[in-house]
Amino acid sequence: MIGSRVFVVKERDEWSNFAEFVGAMAAKYADKMDFESLPDPDLYLLKRDMRDWYKTYIRESQKKIYFDVEYVW
Repeated sequence: MIGSRVFVVKERDEWSNFAEFVGAMAAKYADKMDFESLPDPDLYLLKRDMRDWYKTYIRESQKKIYFDVEYVW
């Protein structure tokens, strides 16, 4: 692999074997996963935020606002 890096963990815990397995699977199938064709996460996050902003806007705009109006003659 071009540009691969090796990290050595001196302390092992119960997640170490799982982390090694996931790393090995990602390295083995990286070319088949085709990460370049995945959608842009920034665009997804922007759409999600805009949807939340719109829901908040609609909710706030539907609140009834009552004014005390006093007419003076």
